[in-house]
Amino acid sequence: MSLPVGPENPRLFINSMRDYVLGPIQTAVEIVAADMSELSTEQEAFLNFIRRVRKLEPEPASLSYQEPLSSSENRSDRTREIYEETVFAVDHYHEVYDELLIENVVAELGTEVAEVLAADTGVTLTPVAKKLLINRAQQCLEKRKSVIISIAAEQKSLKVHQEVIHELIVGLTGTAVPK
Repeated sequence: MSLPVGPENPRLFINSMRDYVLGPIQTAVEIVAADMSELSTEQEAFLNFIRRVRKLEPEPASLSYQEPLSSSENRSDRTREIYEETVFAVDHYHEVYDELLIENVVAELGTEVAEVLAADTGVTLTPVAKKLLINRAQQCLEKRKSVIISIAAEQKSLKVHQEVIHELIVGLTGTAVPK
């Protein structure tokens, strides 16, 4: 036999109301924390990507597009590997974004950069392409920094309001809600 809810059992009623009011706020706090964690991880991945790409020597400017490069000499292949090992290797990327590597590069860094990283395009990591790649990756890093700042403000606001509402609800003792 279950206990009645309402005036017959005010304690159960109050506990149920507390859960009903505080539950969604707690869920929002948890979602914001998860988003913050994912963005921080992505930010770190882009930072590592940028650091590693900066160390790569670009293809010699004298190479023409018709001259084939062995895979050991091709900086585009190495750059794609670095992207796979950093940005694309973030644990949540496949779950959250569900994209192939080149689709992800297009979405994050643009079509021009994707051509540099795509296999068999003939586009190489020239000094100009390297600069563009680093600039676009830096923009991704900055976007995440900006979103993290916004989410941090949202997180702070949620916690303040959660505390205020918690204090109001904790003070309830009967079935009537104070005005």
